[in-house]
Amino acid sequence: MDISVNQADLKSIQKTLAGIKNGYKNVVVTSINKTAKTIKVQARARIGNELNLKSKRIGEDIRVEKANYQKMSGAVIVSKTRVGLIQFSAKQNNKGVRVKVFKKQSGRLIKHAFIAQGRNSTTQHVFWRKNWQPGTKFQVGKKTKKVPWQKMPDKYRIPLTRLTGPSVYDVFKQKQILDPVTIQANFVYLKNVDAKISDLLRRSKLNR
Repeated sequence: MDISVNQADLKSIQKTLAGIKNGYKNVVVTSINKTAKTIKVQARARIGNELNLKSKRIGEDIRVEKANYQKMSGAVIVSKTRVGLIQFSAKQNNKGVRVKVFKKQSGRLIKHAFIAQGRNSTTQHVFWRKNWQPGTKFQVGKKTKKVPWQKMPDKYRIPLTRLTGPSVYDVFKQKQILDPVTIQANFVYLKNVDAKISDLLRRSKLNR
């Protein structure tokens, strides 16, 4: 979500603060950055109402790109990277892994999935074994053996697929979230502009 000032508003601010050095830049940059910070909080809360993901984890996928005097525009950038299913209250049982992705929906069981650490990693993920076969016995050479997965030949154990859910952006872009956040952004930005203009004019009068 981009946050910037249109030319008509910019000219109005420049005229109002004509006697203050960098006045209009101060107003625009400060207002954009304060608005972006507020919108990040609002977006995280609204996404959290839909997505069964911890608020802190949602926040990791939302970042603010600040405005400055050289680039008077900012943005709230939401990651499009899909979130691993391990983050969605994943619990393993003897049938597979149960997860709950959306708060308003029931949890679901992913049969034959399992939770394990990735190779060369200490982080756990939910995996699906491509070559899974029904039953507990597996063909090893000419014999059928009942052995733990860890002792099976690689052709049975791998490849593995790491399972993911939606990205935070997938939820953010939905109309019921994006529309009110956009309306809020416009309102908050104008409020911040008015407050900063008033502050600079007050300080200017005090310094005369």
